[in-house]
Amino acid sequence: MELGARWGTWGCRGVAFLRRVNPMPYRLILVEPKKVHCSGAHMVLKLNSLEGELKCTHADAALFLKLMEDVPHLDLLHIDIQGAEGPLLADPQVRQVLESKVYRIILGTHWEDMYRFAVDIFQAWITVFSLPQGFYDCMEAVGIIPLALAISRVPLQLPEAHAWAQLRSRSCFHTTPLGRVANIDGSFILDNPRFVNASRAFYLNDMTLRMDDLIK
Repeated sequence: MELGARWGTWGCRGVAFLRRVNPMPYRLILVEPKKVHCSGAHMVLKLNSLEGELKCTHADAALFLKLMEDVPHLDLLHIDIQGAEGPLLADPQVRQVLESKVYRIILGTHWEDMYRFAVDIFQAWITVFSLPQGFYDCMEAVGIIPLALAISRVPLQLPEAHAWAQLRSRSCFHTTPLGRVANIDGSFILDNPRFVNASRAFYLNDMTLRMDDLIK
């Protein structure tokens, strides 16, 4: 399930991988409010012969709880709803469903308070990966993010080499196991300890694949 699916980035790739390595029945639910992105998600499903439930509306606690009523478990929940993560995750019923049914969460955060809130409420979960809030002001100052971005949403050209040099000189990056990352939004990948053995969990800095059965 994706809340704020855009074109179905995580869900469609997950189903494509499942079909390739272990074909089995699946259920894919995508929620995306923007018309252009919803049309894109519809096209991705069609071009890849994927079955999915596409809801072109805003995601909130009421919709999530309704969708989860007949879902016994959820392998993956992606949440990227442009700042509305706070009210969703503050709902106690939502939190109960997450803890009892959801195996993995991929969460985007859009301000520093939301990132800290997520750190607090998911402290008992297994953090596979996390990236703090990024460097919007710095990236805007060096010209990577044009001032018109918030208005036009036009495709952007790749930054010049000197822009990356300025980011490095200003330390506008996070050092991660994957290298230096100059990001805008924060992000998490979280596994539910109710279903995943922490000693067997796979982390993004691992060099070899570890696999284990889910805890029943």
